[in-house]
Amino acid sequence: MKFIFYYILSLTLMIVSCNNEQQTTEVKTDSSSAPKQTEPPKEEEEEFIPVESDGAIVPGRRVDAVKVNSSEKSMIRDYGKNKVVSRQLDEGEGNIVSATVLFPGEKNELEVFWKDAVNKQNPRLIKIKGKGAMWNIDHKISIGTDLETLLALNKKPFFITGCCFDAPFTVINWNNGSVAKLTVPGVVIRLTPTVNTAELNKKIVGDESYPVTDNLIRNAKMEVSTIIVRFD
Repeated sequence: MKFIFYYILSLTLMIVSCNNEQQTTEVKTDSSSAPKQTEPPKEEEEEFIPVESDGAIVPGRRVDAVKVNSSEKSMIRDYGKNKVVSRQLDEGEGNIVSATVLFPGEKNELEVFWKDAVNKQNPRLIKIKGKGAMWNIDHKISIGTDLETLLALNKKPFFITGCCFDAPFTVINWNNGSVAKLTVPGVVIRLTPTVNTAELNKKIVGDESYPVTDNLIRNAKMEVSTIIVRFD
């Protein structure tokens, strides 16, 4: 009887031990098979590779490192993330679009309007308005260049629009002068008077063509206030 009792006890202990080992194995298996949490892939940032800026406006090709095939991403790569921002801007006639500003708040600020505004790539036009900015046409024309200098460079009288509409005092005809060769294709130059007179605003008005040799215009001591570079 003792033998049978010990035999049954030994068999019972073996069964309990096997059950414990099986449960441990199942726990380990469940733990190892649990899906691992993975972090979402980080978006790769463009490596900042600073460019050597020359400030050159090359009609139909580039403004400094902003070229016909540039994008906002390439601008960040060339100028640095803190020098490039996205903004909603008025491209004219109250049409607000998604654009990019280079050097925001600085004298070298310029606005880039895109052919593909969704992906911000392939410039359509660039606006430059900051006085004293480095952007220049052939090292001769920049924001702040005065009317007398333009006349000397062009070697001929040229024609502008009047005031009081969407494109005031814009050069519309260089009269086949020397500056025409520097601004083709696609560069638009807009002037502004530094001495504004009531008579100027009454007589030099609208989208008609006025010679800059007109005394009212010359006495207004105009200078370049906006340069627009088109790529379309």
